[in-house]
Amino acid sequence: MNMCVKKEVWRISPVSFPRGKRNCSKCNGKREFINSEKFRVNANGRVIDVWLIFRCETCGTAWNMTVYERKAADALNQEEYLGFLRNDAYLAEKYGRDPGVFARNRAEIVLRDQDYRVEILQDWGCGENEEKGIREVELEVPFPTKLRVDHLLAVQLGVSRSVIKRWAGETIIFCQDEAEHEDRKDGGCRRKGERNFLREKVKNGMKMGIRMNCVQDEPERL
Repeated sequence: MNMCVKKEVWRISPVSFPRGKRNCSKCNGKREFINSEKFRVNANGRVIDVWLIFRCETCGTAWNMTVYERKAADALNQEEYLGFLRNDAYLAEKYGRDPGVFARNRAEIVLRDQDYRVEILQDWGCGENEEKGIREVELEVPFPTKLRVDHLLAVQLGVSRSVIKRWAGETIIFCQDEAEHEDRKDGGCRRKGERNFLREKVKNGMKMGIRMNCVQDEPERL
C-alpha cells in the first residue's frame, strides 16, 4: 500500500509593514519611518509623480518615498492611478513591501519577523490514512520576511524549537529541496555541507515534509 501524502500550501504574510530607515531632518539622525498607507500624487501636464508617505516614528516628520517619478501619464495604468488617488490599501502594501522601491529611494528596509499570518491555501487530504503518512508543505512567501523555518514550524506544530531541531535530526521533519539535498531511501534528506535548513529564512517555493505517524506516536513532545 502506497504511503499517503497530504499536500498543503502555506501562504505566509507579515501583518505589520516594513519600515524605512533613513536620516530624519528634524531628529538629525537615522530613524525608522512608518508607512502611513497614504499616497501623494502630483500631475503636471503629461507627467505624473507618485509618492508613498512615511512618517518618522519619533517626531512624525513626513518622508515621501518615490513610487513613480515623472511617469508619462499615458503609460500609467488608469486603474492603478485611481487607486493612488483613493489611497488603495493593496497598492500601499504592494509598494510598501517592495525592496526595490526602498533601494531606489536609498532607504534601508527594516523587516520584523514576529508578526505574520499563515493561510493554508490548498489541502489535498488522503482520507483516514493521512495521520500515518507524509504531510508535504510548500511555502508561498510573496513578501520578504525575517521569519526562520524553525520558528514557523514550532508555532504551526505547537512544539518548542528544540523539539523541531530534534525531529529534523531524526528526519521526522525534512526538507525537499532536491537542488541542495540528496534523497534518502526512507524519504528524508541528507544535508550537504552541514547546511541547516531550520535556521534559514522562509522563502517562496521551499518544500518540507513531516512524518505524521512519528508526530502522532510521540504526543508527550507536543
